[in-house]
Amino acid sequence: MNIKHSKTLGPRESRLITSLYEANKQVFKLKDVKDILAVKEAAAANIVSRLNAKGIITRVKQGLYSIVPFDMGKETVYAPDANITAREIMDGKDYYIAFASALQLHDMTTQPQLTNYTAVLKQKPQVKAAGYEYKFVNLNKKSFFGIEDFWINKQEKIKISDPEKTIIDCLNHPEYCGGVSEAAKAMYIKKDSIIIEKLVDYAVKLDKGSVCARLGYLLELYKPANDNNLNLLRQRPGKSYVLLDPTMPKSGKYLNRWRLLLNVDMEELSNIGRT
Repeated sequence: MNIKHSKTLGPRESRLITSLYEANKQVFKLKDVKDILAVKEAAAANIVSRLNAKGIITRVKQGLYSIVPFDMGKETVYAPDANITAREIMDGKDYYIAFASALQLHDMTTQPQLTNYTAVLKQKPQVKAAGYEYKFVNLNKKSFFGIEDFWINKQEKIKISDPEKTIIDCLNHPEYCGGVSEAAKAMYIKKDSIIIEKLVDYAVKLDKGSVCARLGYLLELYKPANDNNLNLLRQRPGKSYVLLDPTMPKSGKYLNRWRLLLNVDMEELSNIGRT
């Protein structure tokens, strides 16, 4: 492989960058350097320090690095793809890109994102790296379904919730997507491709009354569902009222058939389906 920076790289540095490219590892760990070059940690740290100083790589966070693309020329300030970085931070543990981050990848939102949301099975502290915040949302094993591969580019893929599961997750945790109105907008944006039966099946499988109530209300409001789908969802809400949007103040009208407190600007919500 022809390395553009060969004139500034020593033999081991050149071998490392070539090997990382061949392994499709744009984002890599110090352990990768140790394994590729068969060196100890101190030597690996010295090599990445030199490469970082030369602008060949950039440090994402402690122990995690990214190759600076050759087409950036002399530029050395570079932020790697946040979703690939989140995958590497997880280091092989179960995860999927979720909530607002999944909405963005599926083209289901127009809101810019500076936080990456990743669903995990074990609580992990929030990380700040390369201009992004990485928030890891702890979900139970029962919530880990509706996951698919998503290709970020020709070489790199990540795990992500499919469009229907993304909406269900957003209705389960509106605080991680910008509120219920963002979930409603996502449904409208993908109205021609979203599978309603799949949405309902996912909500029933998750078995949370609040999610079934929120989904049922939105499907009833925008009228894309049949009576059978709505009846399946009506069987799930509990006796207590829940907030349509838990990120908003507790005020508004009560809707008995969905056991919901409609605490959202209803005109705004209704206008989404008329856009």
